[in-house]
Amino acid sequence: KYWAMLSDVVAATDGYPTAEHLHEAIKFALGYVKQMVTLSGEIVVVPDSVALSAMDGLEFTEYFKKAEKLIAERFGIVMPEKPEHVRRAA
Repeated sequence: KYWAMLSDVVAATDGYPTAEHLHEAIKFALGYVKQMVTLSGEIVVVPDSVALSAMDGLEFTEYFKKAEKLIAERFGIVMPEKPEHVRRAA
């Protein structure tokens, strides 16, 4: 359902070229990040994992709700219960 939602948003907007790009942007916007030290010693912030192997089902459900809210706020898109098509928010 999550990846279908992202694919629908990508298809309906010009915001991101792929669902994976949108996924990374959502994680960053919601604060799912970690610090990484590059080979040159620079500290950078990168998106963290939200895979079910990295969090339990309840944590992912919470993340999913936050992602839906962010999509509604940023793109004006409300996802239907079954993501066959995307509706623009009024």
